[in-house]
Amino acid sequence: MHTDLDIQELVQAQVEEVCLDVTMVDSTATSRTRDLDKLLLRHGHLVGPTFEPSSQLRDDLQEYAKVLVVGAGGLGCELLKDLALTGFKNLEVIDMDRIEVTNLNRQFLFRFVQLLVAMYCVILIMGCVLALVRHVAQSETGSDASIALSCWLEDVGKPKAEVAAKRVMERVSGVNIVPHYGRIEDKDLDFYSDFNIIALGLDSVEARGYINEVACSFLEYDTDDNPLEETLKPMVDGGTEGFKGHARVIIPGVTPCFQCTIWLFPPQVKFPLCTLAETPRTAAHCIEYAHLIKWGEVHKGESFDPDSPEHMQWIYTEAVKRAELFGIPGVTYSLTQGVVKNIIPAIASTNAIISAACALETLKIATGCSKTLSNYLTYVLNPFFFQIFLVFGLTIDLFFD
Repeated sequence: MHTDLDIQELVQAQVEEVCLDVTMVDSTATSRTRDLDKLLLRHGHLVGPTFEPSSQLRDDLQEYAKVLVVGAGGLGCELLKDLALTGFKNLEVIDMDRIEVTNLNRQFLFRFVQLLVAMYCVILIMGCVLALVRHVAQSETGSDASIALSCWLEDVGKPKAEVAAKRVMERVSGVNIVPHYGRIEDKDLDFYSDFNIIALGLDSVEARGYINEVACSFLEYDTDDNPLEETLKPMVDGGTEGFKGHARVIIPGVTPCFQCTIWLFPPQVKFPLCTLAETPRTAAHCIEYAHLIKWGEVHKGESFDPDSPEHMQWIYTEAVKRAELFGIPGVTYSLTQGVVKNIIPAIASTNAIISAACALETLKIATGCSKTLSNYLTYVLNPFFFQIFLVFGLTIDLFFD
């Protein structure tokens, strides 16, 4: 039985411990690291078995932890920003794509100078007039207009990895991000061995499978068939699809790897070949006809590369011809990319939520400040309720305005 005096002493001890923690946090925290210090300078009920709170842990995170971000698209941009703001100072990013105009609505690190639509129309008219009088004289205004238009598309055509790294380093002081423009398959194992954690912001099952094989290739076991800790290559995998998303932690030898759970992915939509060849009814049918049938007929022995702009342009051209033959509207280059690569439109808010979860899991692995996910984190937003909240928010804004 505890007496009232024992209870008072216990409460007083807990209060003193909390005050000590607060003092430690306040004495070392800056505005940027305040929230991080709350995790790294205190004990907790969910911390890892080797976690020891200290300011040195924060310094080690910034100095020694090295993270590779695979993908610099909608999710990858968010990941780079979140990891940099979380305290990781040594980051690298790899992506094989270049920036397109269609990326700019959700990949916020890439710039498109926003001007008034009226100004855009004026410059277009000026361009038409200048084109008509070009044979008369060379106008300096024409060159100025060209420069202005090129500035509008400041980042379009540049490698995503390079621009994303540049933008984050401009906004977050002290972080160093090394970009790599190229395919993940072109890097050897020594490249991947330098990283403590690999964070995935991919939209491809095949790419995830390749990184999974790379991470598993480093795994070694001791004489008791237990994985050696120094050979573990943790992966934090995030993915989004419209209003849905997931985050998960994959530690080869400890958790199921990517290939172990690949059956969880839904099967991709396929069209009957007879429909594609004889009775196409939609723009997607025309695109798949060019992709699955026409390409093999014309390019015998040459495999189609969905990442090749020349190959994708050929598919688009053939799909347009097919659509005109059957009177089917709607074939565009962006739709061609979406059908061939099975791309589903991304939602910026979904990317932000999943990226935050991935960044937190990366921090947990690096510091042990909390237990990591033991399974999936799944996020699903009902678009119907989203529309209700959006309309409600607009109504409130109009009311107060």
